[in-house]
Amino acid sequence: MSNLLKVEFYKLKTSKMFYLTMFLNLLQGIVVYAFSENFKLMSGKQAFTFILSAQSSLALDILIGIFASDYIVTEFTSGYIKNLISYGHKRINIFVSKSIVYYIGIIVITFIPALILSSINTKVNGYGEIFNFYSMEFLIKLFLMILIIYTAIGSISVLIAFISRNANVTITIIVFLDFINRTFDLISVQKPSLEWIFYKSIFAQPGIVLSDKAATAEILQAMIISLLIIVITTIVGIYVFNKSDIK
Repeated sequence: MSNLLKVEFYKLKTSKMFYLTMFLNLLQGIVVYAFSENFKLMSGKQAFTFILSAQSSLALDILIGIFASDYIVTEFTSGYIKNLISYGHKRINIFVSKSIVYYIGIIVITFIPALILSSINTKVNGYGEIFNFYSMEFLIKLFLMILIIYTAIGSISVLIAFISRNANVTITIIVFLDFINRTFDLISVQKPSLEWIFYKSIFAQPGIVLSDKAATAEILQAMIISLLIIVITTIVGIYVFNKSDIK
């Protein structure tokens, strides 16, 4: 398992798609910054939560899916996964090691724009409060919440990649899920009766926990939904991978 993790970390560090995805996510954050006068006037703390919330409604979920397709699916088509199995590595270890490193990758992709842009705002406008222990506690809690939520979102991409083992199918499904989510979001605005259902979607959770009005119950709900999705997708993914005929 440790050897698999070392190899996966090396592949992550040398992955062109990882850096491209990171750049594209940063680029969309820069575009928001360039065209939003309100964003430029925010304190560092406000900018940090704003960009984390904004990018969830932009193309981040799709970028995460594209990265999964490149990082996971291509190793089925290249025969690398088959070779790992033939060398005696347990399938559960292969699945877990790839998942762990992939999740670390998407957390880096997610936080880079927020860190860079909020640093700029902090330098220009200040952090917004005296930075102390409570400020650090806030950032740590926020980091952990977003980490769990995006791990859950990423786990869906991992499951799709391991089931389809086809890059085009994986990307198509992820884009379709993103389209359904956006469509449902628009419908729920017009029909408040559907809002309750939409807010149970994992894709809605980043905006919920990053809202200034987020209550403890809403944050707890987001964590429960995220953890359930991680557990379910992992169990199903391992089961499907164990039963798959890898050629």
